[in-house]
Formats: sequence, C-alpha cells, structure tokens
Amino acid sequence: MYQLTKDGIEYIVRAHKIKLNFSPINAGQMKRIVNSSKQFLLMIVKAKDRDKSDAFHSCNPKQKVDLIKVVSDYDIMFKEPQGLPPK
Repeated sequence: MYQLTKDGIEYIVRAHKIKLNFSPINAGQMKRIVNSSKQFLLMIVKAKDRDKSDAFHSCNPKQKVDLIKVVSDYDIMFKEPQGLPPK
C-alpha cells in the first residue's frame, strides 16, 4: 500500500496482482490481429541510437562537452550521405 499526498489531499494506492492468461505470439500473428481490427494500432519501437557522446569516450570532460555541442549544432554536416553528390 502506498500513501501519497498532493496539494494537501491524501491518496491511498493499493497494488494487487491480476492473473492474466496470455500466451506469447510472434510478429506475423500480431500484424494479422492488428490489421484485422480497427480497435488496435500497431506501433513500432526502435532501439534508441547510441549516445553521440560514445564517440568521444576517450576525450577529457571539457573537450567532450565542446565536441558534443559542435556535432549537435552542425549535425547536418555529420550525417551519412544519401546517394551521389550533385554535379
């Protein structure tokens, strides 16, 4: 049981377990279920990109902060090229 107080009002929260009878499904089954119903929306969660600061792990802290700022400010210059450069 948790007792929380906000703006002078006390809230009591009781945790309990509800036994659910679920079985795992694969991605194909999930897509079929979502596509066959208008009640669901399929959202894809991608892994977060590695922290940009990982590239500067061997720098001293002052340099690391400065380099991260430069890369963030001029991020368009550090992106991977998309196709061939213009003529």
